[in-house]
Amino acid sequence: MMVAAACSEPVPPTVAPAPSLQPAATETSDAVGAPSTPPAAISTPDSTERPSPPPSSTTQSQARRAFDGPPISGTRPSMPRGPIQLPKIETFQVGNQPSALLFDGDGIWVANEDDDNLMKLSLDGKLLTTQPTQTLPRTLAFDGESLWVGTHFAIIRHQPGGPPTGAFGAGRHPVSTVFAGSYLWIANSEDNSVSRFAPSGARLDIKVGSSPVSLAFDGESIWVASQREDTVSKISADGEILGTFEVESGPRGLAFDGSHIWVTSTFNGTVSKLTLAGETVGTFDVGSLPSAIVSDNESVWVANRSDGTLTRVGLQGENLGTFHLGMTPGAMAFDGTSVWVAHPNHVSVSKLTFEGASISTFPVGSAPVPILFDGQAIWVGNALDGNISKLNLDGDELGPFSVGGEPNALTFDGESIWAANRNDNTVSRLSLDGKLEGTFPVRKLPMAIIFDGSDIWAASYLENVATRLDGEGRDLGLLETGRSTIDMYFDGEFVWAANAHVDTVTKLNLTGQVEGTFPTGDVPLSIASDGENIWVANWRDSTISKLSPDGVELGLYNASVLPQDVALPGVGVLPFGLYFDGQHMWVANSASGTLSSMDTDGRILATYSAGGGPAKLTSDGESLWVTNTADNTVSKITFP
Repeated sequence: MMVAAACSEPVPPTVAPAPSLQPAATETSDAVGAPSTPPAAISTPDSTERPSPPPSSTTQSQARRAFDGPPISGTRPSMPRGPIQLPKIETFQVGNQPSALLFDGDGIWVANEDDDNLMKLSLDGKLLTTQPTQTLPRTLAFDGESLWVGTHFAIIRHQPGGPPTGAFGAGRHPVSTVFAGSYLWIANSEDNSVSRFAPSGARLDIKVGSSPVSLAFDGESIWVASQREDTVSKISADGEILGTFEVESGPRGLAFDGSHIWVTSTFNGTVSKLTLAGETVGTFDVGSLPSAIVSDNESVWVANRSDGTLTRVGLQGENLGTFHLGMTPGAMAFDGTSVWVAHPNHVSVSKLTFEGASISTFPVGSAPVPILFDGQAIWVGNALDGNISKLNLDGDELGPFSVGGEPNALTFDGESIWAANRNDNTVSRLSLDGKLEGTFPVRKLPMAIIFDGSDIWAASYLENVATRLDGEGRDLGLLETGRSTIDMYFDGEFVWAANAHVDTVTKLNLTGQVEGTFPTGDVPLSIASDGENIWVANWRDSTISKLSPDGVELGLYNASVLPQDVALPGVGVLPFGLYFDGQHMWVANSASGTLSSMDTDGRILATYSAGGGPAKLTSDGESLWVTNTADNTVSKITFP
């Protein structure tokens, strides 16, 4: 209904916060309970502590700490403009601490270190068999008939799917195995050796550099990376050291692409390309703490442990993209079509497959969050720059246009772009050529804005009301929305408001009368409609609510393909934005750097990497667009 004052109870004075990626807060019992942008990019990758609601007496600093959210990594190296190929990501649950992967020509074997077992998956991710092995399996190799498993204490030979058929002593701490030239080769990291086993079990130990951690076979010779000496060595089939070559700091992973050896350098964040004579012919930036590497014969893929990403590098060093997984990557394998990666901290493996999707990435301003399509161009609100970027559909920027402080929401009335300026307590109206046509006062901390077909509604997060404006910006009065409204959606008949602080949505008719208030998950942050039902992204508990037009809960779906405590223990994927494309509901997962596609029954159909801290989504009718808050970019994703 229309009200004459901002609230039925006075709100203690507060000062609008300076622009920040952290959520605003005041020293009242209504401290803001959700971020205005996805959490800021920081480099520590593995925090698993879930934020807790602040007590009612929380101070501003306490509230900010409480809602910092999980660390979100920006994309390193930056994505190329593109378009480049974008893999579909499928994730499957396996055992505890999956430490090694192997393609045997038929399926994928997984060594689960903490479960002392092996699993075999079909190439579509179905579990085919589980078999026990010895304590702490860490490495895998296949000789065409038998599986060889490097454990903490020994090398175990198995018939696939069967019991052990042999056990052999190894060096201290075997960490990498490869079968090559009729021999099994093992890198023993704690006694600086490589062991060669003949089929009979006869063993030859070869001294190499300090802390050998990985092996590769180039068709004739074995290569070993010695991490503490910053070298790689080349070994002949009869065990002779053919050469030792300096590389970048902290060599970790090795791969052979058919003509060259590639080595990751953990401490430099690079991958180097070597000739078979040991000459370095190129060094290329990847992400933070690169470890495992695999070749798909057209490129190499590097696992960036700190960033939770894979970087793809062309065989001439081309930047072919860095793809967010949302989980720490470990061992990798290539099955001839897809790249597989183990997530040792998340009891899962992921499969990346190219199926025709492409991604282009374009720079915009600082901390982009809202995005919309006006029928011809894309508009992006840059929260920390106080301006709006306009891009054509090729990604060319047509000009940043100044508005107010921290534009966190946008809407389009058919003629003008409207921005809610969170820090100025105003809304701005822009013409489609970017001319500022007016700035109008509204209530404190406007966090959501919509056009109802006639008027503009700008919702105050702090005062629990929306200011209603006509098309010229004239104040038509206040409407009660709900407590701490952070998003609004107009379904063509009713306005829906997401009330982040009390975990509800409010349904209002166009006179402002409340038709109902309905429970959701924890911190509802975004609302969309599939044309019939209302969908709500619940940020803190990483779920998606589906409500009937009458507010009845029809489903509560996990925003991750795996259970939340499996996919990101204690954190979840933190869904920030929703968009319905006419067939599927798309979810922007701010903590994992991914987008997920759901059917209308809440099943996740596909997941794709976006960028660092994906926030809001729109479509131009052919491609999906998403803002990447931690990267200061927008991505355009096109499907076949």
